[in-house]
Amino acid sequence: MVPAGTILMFDGPPPPGWQILTDFQDRFPRGTTTFGGATGGTTSHTHTISGTTSSGSTIPNCGSDYYSNIIYAMDPHTHDYFTTTDPADHIPPYRTFIFAKALYNFGYLPQNAVVMSYYPPTRPEWTDITSTMMDRFPRGHNTTPGLTGGTTSHSHTYSGTTTTNTSSSYDVYDVGSTYETPFNDMHSHTFSGTTSTADHIPPYRTVRFWKATSTPAYIDSCRVIYMYDTLPPCPYIIVDPSFNGRFPRANTTTGVNGGSSTHSHSYSFTTSTYCASSVWTSGL
Repeated sequence: MVPAGTILMFDGPPPPGWQILTDFQDRFPRGTTTFGGATGGTTSHTHTISGTTSSGSTIPNCGSDYYSNIIYAMDPHTHDYFTTTDPADHIPPYRTFIFAKALYNFGYLPQNAVVMSYYPPTRPEWTDITSTMMDRFPRGHNTTPGLTGGTTSHSHTYSGTTTTNTSSSYDVYDVGSTYETPFNDMHSHTFSGTTSTADHIPPYRTVRFWKATSTPAYIDSCRVIYMYDTLPPCPYIIVDPSFNGRFPRANTTTGVNGGSSTHSHSYSFTTSTYCASSVWTSGL
């Protein structure tokens, strides 16, 4: 028996008696121990970048003055910086299905119905499509199944301007210099860069995906995983606690957990050069 309220994926338009769940448009099914069909999540994100630069004045010189004397960079100093990265998409690899809910009790499943299981199918009207969507996540689409996309990792670009600061001493007091040196000006620097790449695969549990190739399609095993947004009728379903907070992912090796709900990036940058106004020391 397939009881009313059972949620399945379809690789084509569902027949009468099945209601398309439009809330699944561009969404991924996620396991939970509570019911209610809650939605959440985003398709992109940003990070904040902050810190203090290393000491400056590593630039050999800032050109020359009117007398062709070399103007050296300011004395060692640091700057604080803070910025928000540009957004990046974190949609994992996916394959789309139409999600629909049974309005009545059924004794069989229709053609193009797709179910999940830890095991390969045993009846001839079912085809194992796991290998065709290996390591992909099922994603809802109200009209078009079979679309693929997504990536496993991403990076961010960023840019900003440091806080203002001065060098640690006044070059005008460098008595005995035979060249023109930059004065202790308040100044800032611009910076930009690209972070390292990071994996964004969410928490998952691996399962197989079966597709019904004809109607009627019978389930002769209790090992099929159904989805519900309300408490299912006993004794048809036992909720698998291993799916709590996890997304189903296609793989022929089933029952494996992986992924992460967080990630980080490394980054580095070199600021723009700043040459302050200068003062002639005339070797005094």
